Amino acid sequence: MYTNTFPAELKKAKVIPIPKTKALNDINNYRPISLLSVLSKPLERHIHKHLLQYLDELKLIHSLQSGFRPRHSCHTALTRLTDTWLSSMNRGLMTGVIYLDLSKAFDLVDHNILLSKLNLYLNSQKSHLISNVPKTCSQQSNSHACAISLFKSYLTGRHQSVVVNGLNSSSGLVCRGVPQGSVLGPLLFCVFINDLPLHLTDTNTSCDMFADDATIHTPGSCVTSVNLRLQQGLQEISSWCENNSMM
Repeated sequence: MYTNTFPAELKKAKVIPIPKTKALNDINNYRPISLLSVLSKPLERHIHKHLLQYLDELKLIHSLQSGFRPRHSCHTALTRLTDTWLSSMNRGLMTGVIYLDLSKAFDLVDHNILLSKLNLYLNSQKSHLISNVPKTCSQQSNSHACAISLFKSYLTGRHQSVVVNGLNSSSGLVCRGVPQGSVLGPLLFCVFINDLPLHLTDTNTSCDMFADDATIHTPGSCVTSVNLRLQQGLQEISSWCENNSMM
């Protein structure tokens, strides 16, 4: 029997708090590192392979996203930005830039919103995820229902406990976010944030991304026009964050 569920035992994590700086008394100074079951890795890699292949084939990942993608890196992102800005300078234009870092973005992902976006992206008969599920499942009224059920099972019902000095806390339910330290988590986050650049209505303003880091930039012949475009872009990004429960 095919249940389209991710095993519950593989959804338990131990969280190790690692300090970012020497301020050990500041609770906000700690970065939570999740230790997941080794057995979940091969299964996640299989799902990741087919999801990424599908997204790449149909060119669904935004071209300005450089994070967690093959043949993309911070170097390719910086090269594109530098080339764009130098091109503007050669045309006698100045460039205004705003750097954004969404705080705790991976932990704030709303599961229902992510599943809604996955549902839209996977609603295609070309999906490799669909072609690799059993026929008894793919014959459902919605051919991508099995994949969505699997992703829902993967995201929900997760538990974690904190380990400090060899002592474990009680286990708590994780209601939001993608599993950090997982194979699938980064790709699912890219799917979640994928439509962010589409909310910029001014064609002269771009939003380049590397995972949860974003750079809004726009060229212009005077400071006033650049400031107005950046302010508009910032407001549109703020609206996206509010609509996607990232605030």
